[in-house]
Amino acid sequence: MKAAAMIHRAFMKRKYPVLILDNLWESFRPSDVGLPVGEGGFKLLLTTRNKRVCHDIKNEKLRIIEVKCLSDDESWDLFREKLGDSAILSQAGDIARKVAKKCRGLPLALKHIAISMRAADTVEY
Repeated sequence: MKAAAMIHRAFMKRKYPVLILDNLWESFRPSDVGLPVGEGGFKLLLTTRNKRVCHDIKNEKLRIIEVKCLSDDESWDLFREKLGDSAILSQAGDIARKVAKKCRGLPLALKHIAISMRAADTVEY
């Protein structure tokens, strides 16, 4: 039996099937790999930074929701919130602001780097 047919049958056995594919770099046709898009309440959620991937798959009855990166001000607010009342801000606020800007509005990067900086004992210039 073909793998696509097995995948299709496995998903159709579920009451509310959902598949999440994160960080796709190349497009594909869900039906070619057995994903029953549009059938029986099947939901496919995918993330990518490449708009071409979304547009290539869109003909498969998918809805595209574009998520924007944070603005510089929003980035700095999130970074400061995750950094907390750290000595880093008082010692090296300019450096912290530059680090936040390097994250280019990506919330996950802002969060993790700020938390890592919060744990630092000293600031190196």
